[in-house]
Amino acid sequence: MVAENSGETFLAFCPFHAPGLRAHAQASFDCSLAATPVEVTICASDNLSQLDRQLAVAYRAARAVASQYHSDQIRADQRAWIDRRNACGAAPDCLARLLRDRIASLISPVPASTEADRPLLQ
Repeated sequence: MVAENSGETFLAFCPFHAPGLRAHAQASFDCSLAATPVEVTICASDNLSQLDRQLAVAYRAARAVASQYHSDQIRADQRAWIDRRNACGAAPDCLARLLRDRIASLISPVPASTEADRPLLQ
């Protein structure tokens, strides 16, 4: 599709109307800033980018509905999971498996908060 703007002609691409062109899935982070092998691999793959977005949504949702204690635990678990994910390096199969596993763990039901769940010292 060609459009005119102040006398300048440029191509305006719309993935829904451009035959043969497909929109690249966007990760949950800015791929133009990808620096690590993991980030570069996620950004290079539509599947991994989609899983990364799903993980970000599941993570925010899990923390939003959790008690403060569980929310803190979810954050700590996420940090530990990121270390495991980073150990995958640029291996897409490893990244996909870990992303799917983490999404599944985040969307599984969280037990109701009880007094026994809370640390003794706060």
